[in-house]
Amino acid sequence: MLFRSSLAPIEARIVFLRNRAILVGVVAVVASALFGVLLARAVTRPLRRLRDEAMAIRSTEDLDRRLEVVSSAAEVDEVASVLNNMLDRLETETGRTSQSLEAARAFASDATHELRTPLTAVANNVEILMRHPELTAEERHEILSEINERQGAVTKVLGTLRDLARGDLPVAGQWQQVDLAELADTAI
Repeated sequence: MLFRSSLAPIEARIVFLRNRAILVGVVAVVASALFGVLLARAVTRPLRRLRDEAMAIRSTEDLDRRLEVVSSAAEVDEVASVLNNMLDRLETETGRTSQSLEAARAFASDATHELRTPLTAVANNVEILMRHPELTAEERHEILSEINERQGAVTKVLGTLRDLARGDLPVAGQWQQVDLAELADTAI
């Protein structure tokens, strides 16, 4: 005699277990993802802090600030140290660039003065020659000599500028000490 029993309770139990396994799997995946996100945030916190500090330095352009080199990750500390070294060099070079720019401005101002003064004198002397044709030959010669002297000064300044542009800077041996009081007496 064959026993016939219904498979419905077994099938119901299989469906129940399958649904429970799916539910446990979904909960496990969500929990794992949440745990992974939390773990990733904890692990990358020092990097985010380093990024935020670097962004703050960039936005303020405050080259005196440095990144904190105290974290739980040695690699992050190494990156912070490298960035601090880079900031040191950048600050030094920015200072040098500022000094160079200031020196270039001062030089341009001095060169302008050194050129303007003799050129103004030349222009004045030429105007005198043009307005006063009655000047004696001796007076004309004196004015032309001064024009020639001033033109020589302009040529000398332009030669110095050319040498400077070429990189042919004067060396210390080319200079000599001068007694300014004696020079002033001579000029007077």
